[in-house]
Amino acid sequence: MYEYNFITIKVSQWTGKPKEKLEDVVREQAKKGWRLVQVIKEQYGNYQIIFERLF
Repeated sequence: MYEYNFITIKVSQWTGKPKEKLEDVVREQAKKGWRLVQVIKEQYGNYQIIFERLF
């Protein structure tokens, strides 16, 4: 069975750039045992990152 972790990365309205580096978030979660499943660009430019790991 898998468990899932959803992380939202906000994008600055002024610069249009993510407030956190996506690569850093992925590396940090990988150290905790999470595997990247998908990155989705949401409405208003925010990113939703989905991770999974065995439960």
